[in-house]
Amino acid sequence: MEEMNKDKVSSEETKKNENAGGGKKADKKEKEKLTGWPRVRKEIREWAISLITAAIVVVVMKEFLFLPIKVDGNSMNPTLLDQERLFVTVYDVKIANKLQKGDVVICNYPERTNKDPFVGLITMNTNFVKRIVGVPGDTVSRVQGVTYVNGDALDPRAMTLISAKVKEVTTDEKGETSILADINGTERTLTLGESRRFKFDYEYVLGEDEYFVVGDNRYNSHDSRSWNGPDIPLVLVNDVSGDVGPITSDMIVGRAKCVFWPISEFEKVESNPLYAFPGDPAPGANK
Repeated sequence: MEEMNKDKVSSEETKKNENAGGGKKADKKEKEKLTGWPRVRKEIREWAISLITAAIVVVVMKEFLFLPIKVDGNSMNPTLLDQERLFVTVYDVKIANKLQKGDVVICNYPERTNKDPFVGLITMNTNFVKRIVGVPGDTVSRVQGVTYVNGDALDPRAMTLISAKVKEVTTDEKGETSILADINGTERTLTLGESRRFKFDYEYVLGEDEYFVVGDNRYNSHDSRSWNGPDIPLVLVNDVSGDVGPITSDMIVGRAKCVFWPISEFEKVESNPLYAFPGDPAPGANK
């Protein structure tokens, strides 16, 4: 009796397989029967579905999972080198909101854009790789060229002999802004353009969605330190980058996780809230 049941089950499975195979053969025969425009239209539809599916997968991965990024320049030396490729996790930033002091991130700057490399018609944000050194609530300041976060010097060798302080910022009826400044004890009235020649002292507490980012190559990096404080408005004067200053979370694309190319340089990108440029004292060392 059991053998008869087994034979019956086996027979039913065989029929199912034959029917499935028959279905595939039927589809193939149906396709072979199509000629001319109907066949072309069917092929186009199948290709379109495949391409759309692939595009959706790529967009989902790029927006919510991870993406590859190439390092362009030396501003993150010695941590990251020019032309290295990174895996960057987008999920950590866009969904989990795991931004912490010391993270190496891919970010955008205000007003910094470029054209797409393929057609040159699409305007895209320019990506930069930097380290977060200031988070919401931290106090960022500059005194005679040296930038501090909560009193720790980021670039102690950047000391300048010029002491520049903003006394008053005014805008006339024509919309032109002028800055009354104290330059080494002498008052001068400067235009916005002229003010870019000085590194003004300032002190600023980062807001609830503001981050201060700098390159590990502290003396050769264009980053949040390119800012004259909250009193002087951002302006583009003979400098396509303009000010940088604090950036917001929507300007942060993702967190760098590892170097994957060249393979010989494969390594994790570590978060380091106490990173100091080689040769400089570690933060808090002078306290």
